[in-house]
Amino acid sequence: MSNDQTAQDENQRRLTQQYIFSLEDMQEQAEELVRERTAELNRANQHLKEEIRERQEAAATLRAMEVQKSAILDAIPHAVLGLRERVIIFANDSTADVFGWLPEELIGASTRVLYRDNEEFEEISRNINQVLLGQRSFSREYVCRKKGGTEFACRLSVSRPPHEWDGKEAVIVIEDMAEHKRIQEERELLQAQFLQAQKMEAIGTLAGGIAHDFNNILMGIQGYVSLMLHEQELDPRHRKRLTGIEEMVRSATKLTGQLLGFARGGKYDVKALNIWEILTKTCAMFQRTRQEIVIQRKQANQPVVVDIDQTQIEQVFLNIFVNAAQAMPGGGIMTLRCGHAQISEQETVRLGLPPGRYAYVSIADNGIGMDEDTRKRVFEPFFTTREMGGGTGLGLASAYGIIRNHNGAINIHSSKGKGSTFTIYLPVSTVEATSITVMEERPAAVNGGSESILLVDDNPLVLEIGEEMLWLLGYSVLTASDGGAALTLYQRHQEQIGLVVLDMIMPGLSGYDTYAAMKKIDPKVAVLLSSGYSIDSQAAEMLELGCNGFLQKPFTVQELSQMVRSILDGRHCPG
Repeated sequence: MSNDQTAQDENQRRLTQQYIFSLEDMQEQAEELVRERTAELNRANQHLKEEIRERQEAAATLRAMEVQKSAILDAIPHAVLGLRERVIIFANDSTADVFGWLPEELIGASTRVLYRDNEEFEEISRNINQVLLGQRSFSREYVCRKKGGTEFACRLSVSRPPHEWDGKEAVIVIEDMAEHKRIQEERELLQAQFLQAQKMEAIGTLAGGIAHDFNNILMGIQGYVSLMLHEQELDPRHRKRLTGIEEMVRSATKLTGQLLGFARGGKYDVKALNIWEILTKTCAMFQRTRQEIVIQRKQANQPVVVDIDQTQIEQVFLNIFVNAAQAMPGGGIMTLRCGHAQISEQETVRLGLPPGRYAYVSIADNGIGMDEDTRKRVFEPFFTTREMGGGTGLGLASAYGIIRNHNGAINIHSSKGKGSTFTIYLPVSTVEATSITVMEERPAAVNGGSESILLVDDNPLVLEIGEEMLWLLGYSVLTASDGGAALTLYQRHQEQIGLVVLDMIMPGLSGYDTYAAMKKIDPKVAVLLSSGYSIDSQAAEMLELGCNGFLQKPFTVQELSQMVRSILDGRHCPG
């Protein structure tokens, strides 16, 4: 082979290699470009996926917001309508409650169907136009029309929708003013009841304090009279005068008792009783003195059993009977009803009682009735429409306090010339009724003894008279003017003291605290509670804890002797 041929072959070989290298470079560049484009496509694809996800999330959020908005609109108690050129395009669920139209029945309809007449529709249309032309909102009361044609007062408010506005859409909110007025009246009633309760509570506190202090004064008068009446050589003329004073003290005690019934209304002997039996027997006793009144009785189909203090409920009935008789001076008809009633949530505002099942007693008369101002004040102590000397105005106040303390309510419905109806509500008992009791007169005998008695009272006059009464009855007497002195004496003479006569209301150590301390010294200590108040919750609690009896001031020598003797002889127990 010639040199030229060899050179030519070598040159061809180099060209071939260069071409291969170029192809390899081009392949690498193409692969790099593919990788870059693939990466770009992957990034674009990832971005697209992210964008799709974000859009899906946004769409889901929008759907949730639409659901939430729809739920909120449906929860609004007023009719909410969306309008486009005065055609209803949306209605919330409350539209059915306000108008009687289902939302789907209204969509596509003109708002004309909602208003009383064309004149009113045209006026509302002009108001909507003003809002569409730029006025921010509009609100006014109109008369609207329900599906069945019933008309009702409503407040109509027009505004532009919150989204981008094209001048053709509006939102109308229609509020039923009857419901609004009902709620407003309910609020006003609640406020009035709260203020009345505060007033009655304040009056009750004042009345209770006055009655307590007055009973202590009466205790002084009654005590001295009782002591003088026990003198053997008393002039008959003086005895008659003293008996007259004692009778006046009894009358005054009845008045303070009625005050305490209003102020405290303590319950002592609470039992499950058929209230219809008490009502009819009390009425029979009352009718013997008022035969010009005709009594109509409408009994329940089943026994009406409540947990009550029989004596106090009898007093409530008598007070209402007397009020009815005075409203029918020439005679009339009194109707008694009794049964069970279910008090609903709505009635709790009016009666001030929790909802549930109650016993009720209704006492109605066809007398002169009373106006609204009188009706509102009829339970206030000393309020009376009768002339001077015609009554104290304490009877109904006492009835109010007693029923309130039995966790009940007493309601009056009355109007001038149409009579009055007193309705009493009391919680139904959960146990079977026991037989009602007949109160017996206490014997007038005075029984004394020779035991030692510790008398505790912070009132010097009551302490002096009580000591003299017990001394007259033959007892040995130790006296203490406060709880601390009483405890000291009791610790020293515990073995000799057979009974402690303990005042409830004292400064420093109260009667309750003194009794608790004495129980620690001797768990079997015999204690007779005494107070110018009637039995309140604390006295009742002390009786349940073991106190042996309760004696309300003012009391006579006979009453003191009987109570002391029965406790010392072990014949008396609380309740």
